[in-house]
Amino acid sequence: MNVNWDRFTQTKYAWGFVCLLFVISLVSDRGIRYLIKLKWEIHSIKKDIAEIEKQNKDLEVKASLTKNNPKLMEVYARTKLGMVKPDETVYEIK
Repeated sequence: MNVNWDRFTQTKYAWGFVCLLFVISLVSDRGIRYLIKLKWEIHSIKKDIAEIEKQNKDLEVKASLTKNNPKLMEVYARTKLGMVKPDETVYEIK
């Protein structure tokens, strides 16, 4: 039985090199940990974007309802902006 030792040592060094690269990628600040952190941030940002898009949609519905309903517009003007009609008198109680 004839063993080719050159091929064995080359394979051993190749695996050692692969293991070394793996360890470096774990330890370095631009390695696997960095990629996992980026993936988590992307997931978090996508979640935030979806929530903000839902809020925007709700606000658009609320704005269109307000524009199309004069009574609702008057309620908002009175409560939020403190507006009164010209013929009304405002009494402020402190």
